[in-house]
Amino acid sequence: MIPEGEARGAEADLYPGKAPNVLRAMSLVPDAVRRMQDLSSAQYIPLDQLANPSADPGRALSRAQIELIAGRVSAVNECFY
Repeated sequence: MIPEGEARGAEADLYPGKAPNVLRAMSLVPDAVRRMQDLSSAQYIPLDQLANPSADPGRALSRAQIELIAGRVSAVNECFY
């Protein structure tokens, strides 16, 4: 893994601040991290806003509603993460 704060050169854009473990685990495949960031921004919330629980993604659903749905889907799918 590329440690947080040590991403340099072409990989300097991998971490938008405090990096979630899933991003750090994927850091040796930088294009996969970038694709995940793009997907997250489109379907959920931009990663640079992830740590801010009051961040408003500007979507039809509020952040609280998004989190409720995500939690329920995780429970239904028996997701342990």
